[in-house]
Amino acid sequence: MSEFKYPNERIEEFAGIARQHGVAITHVIGEFAYTNGFESNYDHPEVILALPLNPQIGYSLLEMVHDIIKAGGKIELDKPYDSFLHGDMPVVFKRVPYEQSESHTTVAHAVAQAELGRSARVYQMVLPDRERRLPWDAGYSMTAQKLLYSTLH
Repeated sequence: MSEFKYPNERIEEFAGIARQHGVAITHVIGEFAYTNGFESNYDHPEVILALPLNPQIGYSLLEMVHDIIKAGGKIELDKPYDSFLHGDMPVVFKRVPYEQSESHTTVAHAVAQAELGRSARVYQMVLPDRERRLPWDAGYSMTAQKLLYSTLH
């Protein structure tokens, strides 16, 4: 019997996977993908990719983040990372306010609430367009990526 109170069996299932493997990844096909378990297993914010990627690509990118965190690292906000994408394309992580994340990361919030008694913190993994431009750069052209992050810290 679990010591935590989960709102339903599906949330408990994700929590169990995250406990066993360190992370469980939720894909909403054609919309976004995000992690569950970074908060409860590593005291690190969850990560969301807010664009419609092939599930295998989204899973691979989020697993790369998991590898960093599992090894004891922390993802830094506003720091360009060039190790996630081919061709040294920059990836930047931004903080997502609860008001923006609650409807996109419901499982992560439910797991954190059940296990930690609070909502999950969430970072957005922001990807560049084909010209290596990020959303705050002039000429940025990727329209599929939802911008959930806050410009305030």
